[in-house]
Amino acid sequence: MESIRASRWAVLAAALLVACAGQVDRRLENALREALPRLLGPAERYDVSVRGADADGSRVDEVRAVGVRVQRANSPVLARVDVSLADVAVDRAERRIRSIGRAAVALHLSEQDLTAYLGRQQWVESGEVRFSGADEISIAGRLGVPGLPALSSPRAELRGRLVPRGAQLLLRVDAISLGDRAAPVWMRRILEQTLNPLFDAADHAVPSQLDSVEAGAGEMVIRASGSDLSLRRPAQR
Repeated sequence: MESIRASRWAVLAAALLVACAGQVDRRLENALREALPRLLGPAERYDVSVRGADADGSRVDEVRAVGVRVQRANSPVLARVDVSLADVAVDRAERRIRSIGRAAVALHLSEQDLTAYLGRQQWVESGEVRFSGADEISIAGRLGVPGLPALSSPRAELRGRLVPRGAQLLLRVDAISLGDRAAPVWMRRILEQTLNPLFDAADHAVPSQLDSVEAGAGEMVIRASGSDLSLRRPAQR
C-alpha cells in the first residue's frame, strides 16, 4: 500500500513539474513574441516555441521563431524570417532578449516584394524582378535615376547578382540594356552606389553575418548567423 501511495505522489509531482514547465514556456513564448519586433522588426505575426527554459524563465536553451511579412524601414518586406536561437538570456520583466549564444536566420525575399521596394524607391516603374541561378537577378521595366534621363527607358533591363558582404546584401550590376544599347559602365556604378545596400543586418539589434544567398521558386533565401551576441539597440520602427 505504501509503495502504491509513493508511486501516486511521484506521478503527481511529475505532473506538477510538467505543468509548471509548460506555464514557464508559455510565458516565455509570449515575452519573446513581444521582443522579436524590437529585435528583427515589426511583422504581421511571430510564431514562437521554446525548449529547455530555466524555472524562473531567465534563460532558455533553444528558441525557434517564424516571422511573417517582416517590415523594416528602408528595406524590402521579407516574406518570412526563420529564426533559430540557442542559449538565450531573457529579461522577462522588460520583455526583451539580453544576449544570445548562437543564432541562425533565414531571410526569404520574394520577387514581388523586391519589385515593390524598388518601385517605392522610384528606381523602377512598371518593373519586374526575376531571380535565377544561385544568386542572379534581372530587373526589367522603366528604370529611372534622378538626373539621368537616359535611363528612363521603357525598354530597360538590368542583370546582376545579389552578393552578401559582411552584414550587408549588395546588388552587383553586370549589365544594363537600354533598348538595343548597352549602358556605359559609369551608369552601372551609379546604380550600385545609390541602391546599395539592399539590406543591412548591422541595423538590427543583433549583429550578424550574412553567409549565403540562394534563389528558387520566386524567392531569394539569405542565410545569416552569429554567436556570443549581446543586444545593442532596438530595431527601428
